[in-house]
Amino acid sequence: MTNVDELRETLEHYAVLAPDGNGVVERAQAIHRRRRRRTSIATATAAAVLVGTVPVIVSRVGHPGHVAPAVSPAPVDGGLLKLTLDLMPGQSAAKVAYGRYGHTQYMSVRPHGTFTSSGEVYAEDPGTYDPKYFLAADKVQVRGHIAYYNEFMAHDNPAGLHYDYLSNPPLLSPVFHGAVGWPDPSGTWIIVNGGKNLADLLALAENVRLGVPSRVVAPVHLGYLPRGAQLTFAQTRNGERESDLAFSGEPLSPLARAAGWVNPPLLIKTVNRTADVDAHQKGTPPALTIAGHDSWWYTYHPAGPFAFYGKDSGALFVNAGNCQLQILVAHVNKFPFDELKRIVEGATFTDCSDVSTWGPPF
Repeated sequence: MTNVDELRETLEHYAVLAPDGNGVVERAQAIHRRRRRRTSIATATAAAVLVGTVPVIVSRVGHPGHVAPAVSPAPVDGGLLKLTLDLMPGQSAAKVAYGRYGHTQYMSVRPHGTFTSSGEVYAEDPGTYDPKYFLAADKVQVRGHIAYYNEFMAHDNPAGLHYDYLSNPPLLSPVFHGAVGWPDPSGTWIIVNGGKNLADLLALAENVRLGVPSRVVAPVHLGYLPRGAQLTFAQTRNGERESDLAFSGEPLSPLARAAGWVNPPLLIKTVNRTADVDAHQKGTPPALTIAGHDSWWYTYHPAGPFAFYGKDSGALFVNAGNCQLQILVAHVNKFPFDELKRIVEGATFTDCSDVSTWGPPF
């Protein structure tokens, strides 16, 4: 951060993470420290963290008439789609979410069938993680190699956060069940947390594997993105029924990179259409038709079906077969409607209910 403009922008970006009028700077600094360390020893001062937004209601409006000039799709960092973290063969159905942000791969695991483990697993890229709190903790074993157990550790999990603009984020109370971590021969640190006790953590750790190449997939292929859009976070979640792609429109500051998936400037979600999804537009005729698809454009207004991030934000909803594409922006002046419309016009869809048809989104 080198000037007042960057300071103002950073405070504005993180204002949503603090209660109204109380400690925006302190909250942002605390989050930066927590994300930079990844995991830390919990103390008696570890209190509930409030991730709050002021709910603002929106309504359907017409689109602007300006037409954006033709430009080529922006290059995307495909590295944020590459994964090597997974469960042992035959256990993948237990994953409810997986993805990557920054230097971190993660997956959220829940019991399924004969698989009884539950928790979160993280893989920190070589050279990006400081394991000092593990190395000073108790030694345990995972599949015959040395691992470490620290009962006072926790880790962030983006799959468990309401990081978009359509929900009022809940109060988050850190629960410190401890974590098990160990270094892979590649230099990657693997961390398992979220279990009820050490036995649960070790049971999940025994089913973790690293080194099998895979990728984040989506039921949509985006042939166009606004110039300068940079992918910062990608995940598949909800039992492989939803994909989330977060973008920034400019280089992120270190603070923004540390939690770039919280209220991103541009978020492209693709969800499987269900009765609950369609109920948002129930009784509301389509405002638009884009590329042959029924579409709705929402912006800030004191009446409507959604709670929004702020008065400058907007959302474009598009029904395409059994998929609904949801494009959400924090500031419509940075990602205007015409750019979002071009995203839809350049998009192709597969079957949102069948993950075997999904592929790379770019």
